[in-house]
Amino acid sequence: MLDNIELKKDSKFVHFLFGDLSDRLRIEYNLDFYRLLKSEFASFANDEGVNPSARKSFLELVEQIDQTSVENPAFPTLAKLFELELLLVRAMPEWAVRAKIWSTRSTYRKLVGEEIYQQYEKTEPPNPRTAELEQVRADLIDLYKGRHWWHLNAIVMERGMRCFRETLIRWMFWGFLVAVALCACVHGAALSQSPNHSLYARTVTTLYLAIYAGILGAVISIARRVKNATDVPLSDTDPVIRLSTIVNGDAGIRLSMVIGGAFALVLYLLFVAQMQDSLLAKELTPRFQSVCVVAATCEDTVTTFRSMIPATARDLGKLLVWCFIAGFAEKFVPDILDKLAGANKDDAAKPKANDDNKDDPKDKEDKPANTDTPAPPPSQPPQDKQPPTQ
Repeated sequence: MLDNIELKKDSKFVHFLFGDLSDRLRIEYNLDFYRLLKSEFASFANDEGVNPSARKSFLELVEQIDQTSVENPAFPTLAKLFELELLLVRAMPEWAVRAKIWSTRSTYRKLVGEEIYQQYEKTEPPNPRTAELEQVRADLIDLYKGRHWWHLNAIVMERGMRCFRETLIRWMFWGFLVAVALCACVHGAALSQSPNHSLYARTVTTLYLAIYAGILGAVISIARRVKNATDVPLSDTDPVIRLSTIVNGDAGIRLSMVIGGAFALVLYLLFVAQMQDSLLAKELTPRFQSVCVVAATCEDTVTTFRSMIPATARDLGKLLVWCFIAGFAEKFVPDILDKLAGANKDDAAKPKANDDNKDDPKDKEDKPANTDTPAPPPSQPPQDKQPPTQ
């Protein structure tokens, strides 16, 4: 039956790439959950302690789900299943309620975490052995409602993350197509022009690849941050707030991609100008050469700059890797620029310090020569000679 299901696609692009696996899994889960509830009800359906009104409501809802699922195989929804589960609890006999509360509390504790479960215990829930039946049943219903709330938030969170990843894939895919189209247009236009235009086409192609590598690095960085955000248990944060942050982060995706491309362009210019030699290992950075200089067709400085390309294929690989890092690590290029600015300030301060330390020639003449040997002790003052005695 599941093979013939036709669902409304959330995104034709993502389903084109990955198929409808998530929808099929969701339907299979709902059907398995539905069968589990029916089998659990069948275990005590003929018991004398079953609530008659709840039993009737449960059977009516089961009949409604069976009839609807014939026309709509994607039925039942989770909302209907949660409603059916609550009717199941209301219909349970006393022995089933007192036995079910223990496993439900254990499941709830694993779901929400110790902190929230400790708050639940502070409310002094009824003792399943000694408390009245309706008190235990009411506590069981509240636990089921709380569990449903956490389940729904987890599902909505996953759907939000799916849309977020879809946006990342879409932007990355269209960015790649635009980069390929621009490179093809540049090369096509260069074929009908002078040889210099063909050289410029290589430079433009290299520049496009560098910028796209920076954008790709930014996309991968965002995907990693999103994964780290989803690894946090739902019980540690408010699911609604976290979902709102993810859903409203579409503008942040575009901004990060623009910043990644811009940083890759700045790093490309630093490599061309060889301004990174004092900050990065020379064997790890790419080397550029001007093709027009090699071909002896350079007309001026601008022509030389426009024909700068990586010297070898290895240098091109190094350039793309560094541009990817520029987009992936947002602080990488700003740190390089800060170090260059700091080095420039230090170089500007050195001449001034040297000028202040220079000695004036006149002062140099007046000052006695410094020697390492200690000065001799002062001599005794001469004594007056006494006149000779006669």
